[in-house]
Amino acid sequence: MRPQHNAGRVRIDNNNVVSSDGAPLRGAPIWVYGWGKQIGQTAYATDPSYYQRLIKAGLNAIRLVCFDPWQRSNGYPHWDLTVEHDRVGFFDELDRVVAIAIEHGLNVINNYHNSGEFDLPELRLFWQLVAPRYADQPLVCYELVNEPVAWSPAEFTPSVINDMQIIYQLVRQLAPATHLILLSLARIATVSGDRTAIDVANQMTEVDWSNASVGFHLYGISSSSAIIELKAQFPVINTEMDLPCDSGGEHNSTPIDGERYGVQTMERLAISWCGWNIDGVRKFERYFVGDVLQDAREKGYLWDMPLTDASSNRKISAIAGFFTDCPVGQVVDIMRMKRTHIAAFILLSLIAAVLDGLMLTLLIPISFGLAAGSFSFMNDWPGVGWLNQQWPMLLASYTSAFLTLATVTFLIGVIKNVVVYALHLLTAHFYGYYSTQLASFLFGRYLTFGKAYFDRHNPGELSVLIDYHHQLLNLFQGLLRVLTESLTLFAYLAVMLLISWR
Repeated sequence: MRPQHNAGRVRIDNNNVVSSDGAPLRGAPIWVYGWGKQIGQTAYATDPSYYQRLIKAGLNAIRLVCFDPWQRSNGYPHWDLTVEHDRVGFFDELDRVVAIAIEHGLNVINNYHNSGEFDLPELRLFWQLVAPRYADQPLVCYELVNEPVAWSPAEFTPSVINDMQIIYQLVRQLAPATHLILLSLARIATVSGDRTAIDVANQMTEVDWSNASVGFHLYGISSSSAIIELKAQFPVINTEMDLPCDSGGEHNSTPIDGERYGVQTMERLAISWCGWNIDGVRKFERYFVGDVLQDAREKGYLWDMPLTDASSNRKISAIAGFFTDCPVGQVVDIMRMKRTHIAAFILLSLIAAVLDGLMLTLLIPISFGLAAGSFSFMNDWPGVGWLNQQWPMLLASYTSAFLTLATVTFLIGVIKNVVVYALHLLTAHFYGYYSTQLASFLFGRYLTFGKAYFDRHNPGELSVLIDYHHQLLNLFQGLLRVLTESLTLFAYLAVMLLISWR
């Protein structure tokens, strides 16, 4: 059941960003970027069931991580917004994610995501395209840039502050009513404590803080004192913290005020938050549901949730997550294997197995009749009486009964072989289709490498790696053979049980 919500904009209450109904924002990251889409890494982002999973865990927001800026800065494949084809692909994915989130009543924090740097022309282009697109969506707010400087408040130079205010004014003009999250500091204070987020925010003289807030992260701090001081002067929201703190990424957050999870600290301080390192089914179930949620229950800081017992479903969810997040799931996505393909394989294999079992079943009365010199025992079979009324000549004599059974057995065998032939044709067709998709992906990835990479690697070795996708397809064919033979084996078992279950 989806939560009741008032489809209004987020607002500021006691210097905390809250939803339109006054609840703190509690969010999980959802990534959107070209390479993730291509390799299936972000398939969960457009799966409505994933959003239902978030709601079930008591979350009411997503942080939409537009990750191509980071990909671009680090020389990886990305959607380039100056290219029409890439721009169409980006907005097709972004629109779908926003639409699904809104449909489920989730607040959306749309985030331009780089780390420790930004390219001002690219940042300007991004918001010129994105800001007006969702300006009229009440549930959408904008986080202008993730961690614009590498680490501490001391790195917010006058030049960076000026750039941030330029982007703020641009987005504010394009989206007058949208809540804007600024700064998104990786660390809220310097190690020496001589410069804090308060000092940086005070330099943002062009900002109207009645509909804007200071975003901060929990890296590199062990005390909440700087957070409390910041909240006393500016609206705040925590847009990123590793969850759990001992299983995070490059920058693990340390326990704050002795509390293991930053979620507990944020709940105690009444500050909205978004987790990190919990994207995708597997990580969400393992790190959030399996760790954070259980910790919240055990320690009594659990937020109000329309929740059944998450722990009872944890193992089932983890199994489901394995099939969506594991490398096999990613390969299947690259191959563009659809559920209809799998259903066709299973259906044809099942029909072939049933027909094979039916042929074997019909051999039983034929052998009994030949041994006894009569097929009169068939008159006791269900449906034979009706068959005699409709076509009495079929079973009128020993010869006609034998010929009828033999003909039906032969026809079933012909149909079964036609079905098997169709299965082989289907397998061959999709072998070629999947081979094309895998080869296109591999060569596309291959061509993104620079010249220096090829200078360091043996061409023969690379050729073997590229050709390896045929081994994946052979594995796929092997699995199909196992499926077909297993279904046939079950059909034979059913026939043997029919002959004598003892």
